[in-house]
Amino acid sequence: MIGGLSYGAALILGIAHCINQTEKTKKLLMALVCLVIFVGVVYTGTRSAWVGVIFAALTLILFHSKLLHTKKKIYLALFILAFIVALLTLFQLGLTDALTKRSLSFRPEIWSEVMANMNGSALFFGHGLASNAAVEHLQYVFDHPHSIYLSTLFYGGIIGLSLFLTLSFWVLKNLIQNIQNPSSIYALALLVFGLVSLLVDGNRLVRKIDFVWLLIWLPIALSFIRSPASAIDTVAHQKDPPID
Repeated sequence: MIGGLSYGAALILGIAHCINQTEKTKKLLMALVCLVIFVGVVYTGTRSAWVGVIFAALTLILFHSKLLHTKKKIYLALFILAFIVALLTLFQLGLTDALTKRSLSFRPEIWSEVMANMNGSALFFGHGLASNAAVEHLQYVFDHPHSIYLSTLFYGGIIGLSLFLTLSFWVLKNLIQNIQNPSSIYALALLVFGLVSLLVDGNRLVRKIDFVWLLIWLPIALSFIRSPASAIDTVAHQKDPPID
């Protein structure tokens, strides 16, 4: 799972960098690198990473400031073609078990058990970060709720989940509004990948440095980077004398 999410993040950043390249040679080399990473993502069997890549790639196509309307149509067509080829490859290589045999990996059962424990004050304030979020179902024991959103609800309650969702939507809005900033498209695609992929995985938002920091906190940090031009404009406005 960690490998799939890490490779998926690298793939999204690679695709964004490939689109940004102006030299055909560098663009081709970057495309080949992305192809190798894409194969790695497929072979990890991490389905959440596959879905995250799809949404993040669509985000790149729709919001990239350097893509004209015609180019966006071309990239969208190429994306659909690549998606069909990927599905056919899965069938040819016999990897469809990753889609069918594993089913939903007990996610609905895990989430039902977690929600059953959310009562009283815990629903609003959570059980606290130090609490044990392990879930028992049949003869299996799962270490955590397997959803960054449900985990946040478990630890921080409705208040904690609301704060996280508010921060996420604010950052997404800020990145889209400042999409001309070179770092914004990288952060936007990476954050979309993280928010989608961690819908069915992830535990604590704040813990040791791991894939959650790569998929959530890194793009949030990048969203605060301002282009030199906007910084200069702000300083200039601050130096302007007040008008009576």
